[in-house]
Amino acid sequence: MAESKDNIVMKNMSGAIGKLIVFRRVNGKTIACKYPNRSKVVYTEEQIQYRALFSKASAFASSIIKDPAKRASYKRHGETSVYHSALKDYMNAHRLNKSV
Repeated sequence: MAESKDNIVMKNMSGAIGKLIVFRRVNGKTIACKYPNRSKVVYTEEQIQYRALFSKASAFASSIIKDPAKRASYKRHGETSVYHSALKDYMNAHRLNKSV
């Protein structure tokens, strides 16, 4: 892992360049590291279920945003956006059954 010190070109840079190198900000420093290899990541069944639930919640929230009538009448939670309020409502209404 490389660390950039007082480098004008790399200062405050973040993100990836292709799939070769990633720049991150860690504790106020710019760090350059190898692009992560996530090909061997194994997800648990619960993670897979939450990913599917979040995908459906995102589609629901997007449908609210795209319809001006629904968007105008949607109840927001405090200062959050309509999208995030709809996302939260969907996630809360469709919680996964977890055995405690």
